[in-house]
Amino acid sequence: MKTLKPTHKLIKAYYNALSDSCAFSALLKHCANQFKLKFLPKYPNNHEAKNPVNGVFLNNFKLSHGIWETQRNNFNTSTQNNILFQTPQHLVLWQNGKEIFNENIEASPEQLINGLNLFFEYHHPTFEQWQQASLVFKEQVKEHGNVLLLIIKNNLETNQDFIKAFDSFTRNLNISVNRIIEMLIQHILMERIFRNIFNPHFLTTNRIATDIERLIATLNFNRYEFLEKLEPFYLAIEAVATACHEFTQKNDFLNTVYEDLFQSNQIVDTPQSVVNFMVKSVEDILQKEFQTSLAQKNVKILDPFVGTGHFIVRIMHEMSPKQLQYQYLHHLHCNEMMLIPYYIAILNIEHTYYERMGQYKPFENISLVDAFESLEEPSSTPICVTIGKPPYKQCHDTKKHTLIEQWITKTYAKDSKAANKTALFEPYVKAIRWASNHSEGIVAFITNNVFLDSISLDGMRQHLAQDFSNIYILNLGGNVRTNSKISGVIHNVLGIQVGLSINILIKKKDIESGIFYAKLNDEWRKEIKYRYLDEKQSISKIDWQCIKPEQKNIWLTEGLHPEFDTFIPLGTKKTKNAKTAVTGVIFKTYSRGIATCRDALVYNFNQKSLISNIQAAIGTYNEQVLQWKMTKASLSDYFILSDLTKIRWSESLKANLKRGRMAIFEIKKVRQSLYRPFTKVHLFFDRVFNERVYVFPSIFPISDTETENNVICCTNHSQSPFVVQITNHIPDVAVGGRNGQCFPFYTYKEDGSHRTENITDWALKHYRTHYQDNNISKWDIFYYIYGLLHHRHYNEKYALNLKRELSRIPLAPNFWGFSKGGEQLANLHLNYDQQAEYPLNIKVNPNIPFNLRVKNIKFIRGEIIYNDSITISGIPAETFEYRLGKRSALAWVIDQYSVKTDKYSGLIKNPNRLNDERYIIRLIGQIVTVSLKTVEIVKGLPEIISIPQQSPQSPN
Repeated sequence: MKTLKPTHKLIKAYYNALSDSCAFSALLKHCANQFKLKFLPKYPNNHEAKNPVNGVFLNNFKLSHGIWETQRNNFNTSTQNNILFQTPQHLVLWQNGKEIFNENIEASPEQLINGLNLFFEYHHPTFEQWQQASLVFKEQVKEHGNVLLLIIKNNLETNQDFIKAFDSFTRNLNISVNRIIEMLIQHILMERIFRNIFNPHFLTTNRIATDIERLIATLNFNRYEFLEKLEPFYLAIEAVATACHEFTQKNDFLNTVYEDLFQSNQIVDTPQSVVNFMVKSVEDILQKEFQTSLAQKNVKILDPFVGTGHFIVRIMHEMSPKQLQYQYLHHLHCNEMMLIPYYIAILNIEHTYYERMGQYKPFENISLVDAFESLEEPSSTPICVTIGKPPYKQCHDTKKHTLIEQWITKTYAKDSKAANKTALFEPYVKAIRWASNHSEGIVAFITNNVFLDSISLDGMRQHLAQDFSNIYILNLGGNVRTNSKISGVIHNVLGIQVGLSINILIKKKDIESGIFYAKLNDEWRKEIKYRYLDEKQSISKIDWQCIKPEQKNIWLTEGLHPEFDTFIPLGTKKTKNAKTAVTGVIFKTYSRGIATCRDALVYNFNQKSLISNIQAAIGTYNEQVLQWKMTKASLSDYFILSDLTKIRWSESLKANLKRGRMAIFEIKKVRQSLYRPFTKVHLFFDRVFNERVYVFPSIFPISDTETENNVICCTNHSQSPFVVQITNHIPDVAVGGRNGQCFPFYTYKEDGSHRTENITDWALKHYRTHYQDNNISKWDIFYYIYGLLHHRHYNEKYALNLKRELSRIPLAPNFWGFSKGGEQLANLHLNYDQQAEYPLNIKVNPNIPFNLRVKNIKFIRGEIIYNDSITISGIPAETFEYRLGKRSALAWVIDQYSVKTDKYSGLIKNPNRLNDERYIIRLIGQIVTVSLKTVEIVKGLPEIISIPQQSPQSPN
């Protein structure tokens, strides 16, 4: 082991505490990381011993690399491939049934290292064969999948028997065409694995598998000849599976094979600690509130998103064999919309039943269906338990669920005060709305936790409080986007980056209602969170905080300031849509920036590159439109060009395709845009190739309007600190790094005529009346807003309010101080690339040819590594005080002004200017100047000691 020496601190720690197994455990964990193995301490090893082993090491396919144990007499060493026995004095290693190392290590670090090297460098012959085979055949499996896709497409156009069978199969399942084709491909490639490793009768005992086989039988292709090239691959898989003694090992291996071969992340198994906690919580509530249990005949159990079956399997263990037999046949139900997880769930559930009952019985209460399309009639059983893990994000081809979306529109959306309601149609929200229809019972879901405090989900919170008697929310945290102190996935119980919560929702008449909340420490690693759940076991052992929802359906009020609601709103949805004169707001209309869904294509620093890329994409798109008109095929991702190097599809672009709308290139559509703070690029401004243009065709309809109109852009996002920036160009939807809203001074007709001031007459009268000053103009109010939104006291005190909703503006004591300061800031930020350069230290490496072109600018230890030949230093510390969200202005420029290649299309954004090679290095100096001046102006804004509550009502 290259990095492990007798002087290593972990080796020393072990010898300083020879009797402490924790020191050896830390040493093993360090070694495991070097060999890319996962170390699991106190791991169950049921095949060999009743008690858990001290530790097991798993490779990237979740196969056991080896075992660490301190009790040698627990094992039949002849059956172990790689086992390390350790005592403070000895290290013994058995491999392939033979003892190959037995040395006293009490005073010999060298022998310890030798033994560890032998243990970690071991290669299981079968596993090694599989890993080699997987590398060779992964591409072949991908190629076979692509060929199968072409075969299926061709059959759908020419084979009447297949077309008829396909239509019947699709209609019966009510699943999109995309999903059906994906199922066929995966079934053909994976069927042998299920049959040979798990159940030789699988195809005849499962209805869906049988139906798919009948459908495949109508395809015009030789299946066995087609799969012949993959024979060595299948043999390697089967050999590894044979070496896995436990069913769960085989199952884990199969999950990983599936994810690896199909580049899928569809199987995100819920950790057992979470499953145990949720099931035990449901059982406790059933006993306490309903005087029944999961095992009783009056309880129906449904997992609508079963995945691989963890929740159902755990529930089965809550029942005696007699109870299980009845529930298994009648009251255990589940749905799954992905074929391979569906198959794996069946295997898991049926195997659990076999283990518990001693006999095999097929599980028939599982449906291959999108749960949102499975709208069941009310159950005859009085109590329904709905449990599981809904999808936490949209799939790439998620279909619309018309009925559920109508339910959400009529309830959650109708009662929401938010301007943007997109988040209400996320899958986990649909799941909760779908499950809310049951008359009495429990809903237990682990979901995205954004609904707890997002302004866009206020209507959802209102209805949850109305629909359920009791609500228990255990906030598990783990959102890396809202907590700068955590990163990656090590703090998240599902190993993802969005925050999570366990939600137990109870619906029962005649019980005292309440909303109860608890939160785990966000900085706990997931292992600590698992231990917490294991220790608590159930919601009955948690200390809950009782939540009293406020008038605006706010549940989590810590850090919010109620007087914020009394300030004048920049704009509201109601007044935005009003046809007459409006009152109570500052701006009549506002808009998000441009959302493109294909930034790499429609944005570019170089105008010629942008035009070339767009013209090629338009040609490809228009060809697809013509082909669509000729074929009249049903819309499906599988029947349009999927080459991401040529075109990137989105919902709007597909809708334009379906309408037969052609794209047109016009040079006037090439416009200037503010893509990110202090980053101007060229934009192809077009309703076909921009996913959403919102109302910007009436804000910057033509280039000439950029000389007179200004827009204040504000972020409004729970995952980012507040950002405000002014621009006179079309902004991107995430100009501040996260989505927000833009408030223009003028609006126009789309031909550039009929210029109208966007600040309301009501606002002008309100400000003049309050400050008793008729000299105040609408431009003065505009600058007042820009200045006040930069004020540190305002930003710090109302940080959480600003994350929740659009900015509101107080009437500060000194109007003109803020207005003049805001005007200075506006002129500085609008003309940032016209400012004088700050005198930085430019160091040139004499050993490298001088070059002003950048590739990847970096900021390291107070210096900017501009390129191999240039380093920039002497940046004043105050520069970094001017921040826009999580980054300083200078950090935004460093991030954006590097050469970037889009990983999908291969398109390059190159910020270097051939006609002005000093532009970027000059811009860096200018942004330092802008930052320093901004800090100076902001510090000079009037003090706000306290902001009294104010009424935004119309003045008399």
